[in-house]
Parts: sequence; structure tokens; C-alpha cells
Amino acid sequence: MEEEKKDVRVYREGDVGVIHLDAPPLNLINRKFKEDLDEAVAWVEKEAGLRVVIIRNSGKYFGAGGDVNEMKEKDYHVDKLDGIIQRIGALPMPTIAAMDGGAFGGSFEIALACDMRIAARGSILGLTEVNFGSFPGVGGTPRIIQLMGRAKAMEVMLLAYRWPAEEWMRYGVINAVPDLESAYDMALRWANLICQKPASGPRAVKEAVSCFAEPACREFLPHQHRIMEALAGKSDIMESSKAFLNKH
Repeated sequence: MEEEKKDVRVYREGDVGVIHLDAPPLNLINRKFKEDLDEAVAWVEKEAGLRVVIIRNSGKYFGAGGDVNEMKEKDYHVDKLDGIIQRIGALPMPTIAAMDGGAFGGSFEIALACDMRIAARGSILGLTEVNFGSFPGVGGTPRIIQLMGRAKAMEVMLLAYRWPAEEWMRYGVINAVPDLESAYDMALRWANLICQKPASGPRAVKEAVSCFAEPACREFLPHQHRIMEALAGKSDIMESSKAFLNKH
């Protein structure tokens, strides 16, 4: 019997672990995607000798966000995606999001959990949850505040900007926008350079930076869960999801 295709694959490229979002063209976050991502992160957590982890994509989008068919369900906002994303953020080795395509909502929040982000030129990215009566509720809120500052973070979340990667790079959210190679090729090149360092150095840098950044994220988690639970099943979320479905 043919094995069921994974929406998220995971494999090694030497000492580099690759989490490959492979449900093109949109890489929508639905139950199967989350189950496969959970398994991929668990593999990375247990795989010995990994020095760097890259999250990459197939298709037009790194991820178009949540599957609006599931947004209509009452339990959509109280799932385990936030736990998976927190585990990505807690990986002991450096992580790079290689976005060869657009990223919106929760998909962008997956990238924000990584230590560095590379995006293909012209890729459109945005935290667009407010358009569905919600907010970046799987870790994106504290992370975008840390990267951009409170006032600018409020602006990009409230106005749901869909900016090209070059604009996000101006504000330090994106590290690089390659001219002559894919985001993944640049990420792999960076990863191989990191792998040439003594193994203890990059992990020490990761731990030191995490000691600075993660306490604020951890303190925010109970508030994030409370707000998300309060939003679950709200009529404006249901209506905006239906409207989105009717347009597409």
C-alpha cells in the first residue's frame, strides 16, 4: 500500500536538518499539516548531530496561513500550533526560515519563531489575522514587538500590512533578500558556514540570545491563550472566514 504523502517532510543535508513544508501551492495550516509539522519538529529534537535547522517550502507560498475551512470550527483557536511553534523557538541549534514565497498569518509566525529569516525577492509577507477578527496568537505578537518595537508592531498588526520582503528587511524582520539565488540556497549556504564553526560556539550564541528574548515570550503565553480562547467561535471570525471562502 502506498504511503500517505506528508504535508511536512524532514531530512538531513549533512549536519543541517531541513523541515520542508510540502503541501503546495498554499501550505495551508490544517490538522494534517500540524500533525506532520509536530512529527518533523520531534524528529529534529531527537536527531543527533544537527548543527543548524532550516525551514523551507515548496510551492508559491511559504504558507498562506490557516485553512479557512477549519477557521469556521469552534475549536480552531484552541489547538496545539502554538506549542509546536514554541518548540521551534526552543531548539538549541540556530534556525533559519527560507521563504521562497509569501507568508501570512500563522505561517509568518512559524518563520518568526526562527532565529533568522531569508525571503525571496518580491515575496509578500504579513500578519493578517486582524482581517479575520483575531490576532497573531501563536507567538507572533511578542516576537514582532521584539523585532520592530511596540509602535511599529501595533501598526503592522492593526493595518495587516502585506509588505514585500524588501520592506520587512528595512525593519530588521527579514535578514536577507537574495538577488541571484533562492532563499533556500542562501539559507543552506549560511548553514554550511555555521557548521564550519566549532559546534559549541553557535549553540552558545543561540542560548545567550534566547536568555534575553524568550522570557518575555514565556510570560506572554498565558495571556495569549486567554485571548485566543475568548475569541474561539466568535461570530465575526466565522463571518469573515465565510466571506474569504466565497471570494476564493
